[in-house]
Amino acid sequence: MACSPTHPTLAVNIKLLEFARLQFLHMDPRLSLIAWASSSRQDHDCGNSFVAADEKKREKASTQFVDTGIMSLLCRHDRCLFAVNMTHKGERQHYALALLKEFFKHIPPNAMFGLLYDIACQLKRSMLIFGFLSDIFPRMIFAVSIFHAYGHQWPCQVKYHPRNALRKLIPSLRVSGCMAAKATAISAIDDTGIPQETLRAQWHLQVAAQTRPAPRQSKNNATHAIQAILTLNESIKAELSAITRLQHSYDSPIVDVIALHEALGRTRAHIQRLQKDRTRRFQSLGVAQASVLEKMKKDKYLVARMNALVLKERLRDRLRQRKFEMERLERNYRRTMNDIKSAKHIEGSVQRRAPTIQAIAKKYNTLCVQIEDMVRHKVAPLGAVVPEQIPPGGLWALDVDDNIWQDIGLRDGSDATPPLWMTDEKVRKGIRNLLDLDRCIEEEARLRRERSSLQESACNQWAVLCTALTLIGHNPDMEYRLVQEMKAFTRLWYLWRQDSRHVPCDLSECWGPPEHKMLVSAALEYTSQVDFSVYEDGPEEWSADEHEEEAYEDDELYAQMETMALRDEYSHGARHSVLTNEDHYSSDDSMPDLPTRKRSRHK
Repeated sequence: MACSPTHPTLAVNIKLLEFARLQFLHMDPRLSLIAWASSSRQDHDCGNSFVAADEKKREKASTQFVDTGIMSLLCRHDRCLFAVNMTHKGERQHYALALLKEFFKHIPPNAMFGLLYDIACQLKRSMLIFGFLSDIFPRMIFAVSIFHAYGHQWPCQVKYHPRNALRKLIPSLRVSGCMAAKATAISAIDDTGIPQETLRAQWHLQVAAQTRPAPRQSKNNATHAIQAILTLNESIKAELSAITRLQHSYDSPIVDVIALHEALGRTRAHIQRLQKDRTRRFQSLGVAQASVLEKMKKDKYLVARMNALVLKERLRDRLRQRKFEMERLERNYRRTMNDIKSAKHIEGSVQRRAPTIQAIAKKYNTLCVQIEDMVRHKVAPLGAVVPEQIPPGGLWALDVDDNIWQDIGLRDGSDATPPLWMTDEKVRKGIRNLLDLDRCIEEEARLRRERSSLQESACNQWAVLCTALTLIGHNPDMEYRLVQEMKAFTRLWYLWRQDSRHVPCDLSECWGPPEHKMLVSAALEYTSQVDFSVYEDGPEEWSADEHEEEAYEDDELYAQMETMALRDEYSHGARHSVLTNEDHYSSDDSMPDLPTRKRSRHK
């Protein structure tokens, strides 16, 4: 159902805007400047990729005018719902909060709302941390637009980027694009030979792995890890003592044997989890005996080794993210103009993040040099292995056997088996096609709802016209007007029915008007009508103004005819690829080719 083309008022109440701004000031005294500065932390780089989010940028307009811009809330049909004047330099979050609060006053209390915003990740983060609009936050779904998403970090793209889902908003290609893309995705998934359940499980693992917080380096990493192991030792000892007490209670005559058995099972399972966690932490430390932990609390070698491991893991994550971003460029061999623009934006975003990756690699190499000096001066434990540095020239030329994937000298023991989403090309290709299939299924459900709403609206409007025609009595003027309206609506509904027939629907084939009137509208729509009397005079009787006006009208006419021909071509192609029973439609409803119309001349 389309949004209303107009709205009683678009301006947000200035009191509501001031209330939203003051929410930032009253949350915490330590956050008194959050309304006047960027709300993102230093490790949240998404806001730094956009000029609109740069709060430090000085504009001359801010000193010359009270209002520096307008922020609007638009629906999916590009209609302005609400707008608010901006009075600060840059883009502040309280403008978006005021728009959202005003919008939710006009929708049902159980309605869900999808927000497409260029920095939706920052807005959602602020709402989660500070509790803004907590009453309506559970009803909101956040996403980042296609073009803006490539300026975000890769974990942000994975979570908030709707990929090519916005292409469904192109009216002439929505149905045909959905059907063709769905068939292509299903065929590609079948070619991989991997079940969809496996692909979906691997996708969830990929999202969890690529959106987890990046590891941090610290001079107290070794102390924290050792203290964690000592705490685990104490917990294991306490659980073992609990098991001993439970076992001794078997001799008591009042004990519940079933409950005791369940308690022993839970305690043993908990001990196994603690021991597994302790083993993992032991391997990250590279020690074999718990007795040496106390001596290693201030070990410089251990601190440097763990920080180097943290940097290498972070570097690997950034390189993986870069590889996934570059895959989109490598797979685009047939590009439209929008794809070329997106590709340029991706290349710019990737190049802008390259210095950060190079800085991490430089820090890692510096720690490797420090560890090498410790081993040379016998500061490190006996038998310590120096980790290999990453050559500066080979940072981008990644291969499966490069040093970046190896943790020699940083870990003891072998790592777990790499997940399939990282190593198996078929799984990665299947995941991409599975996501495309999910978007097509979502679009197909949306098309079904819109098709049903359209048909129900057509039936209701036809019923209203028929009722009005019976109630007007003997009024020739009103009768003529209503008949003309019914003819116009019948023609419109015939076109809608033709374009939406291959969209599955549970309703019948009735769109309101009887079938014979539909066929009359079809005959009028696709029958050429030419008045040959306009060809009697020659071109010498034209005036210059008439010639220019006629040429302009002809250009508009041919442009409309080309658009209709393109739409019909896509509709026929999608219909033949989706429908399996051609006898469902009668031959009278087939659409012939567009007629060739000759130019007419005016005297």
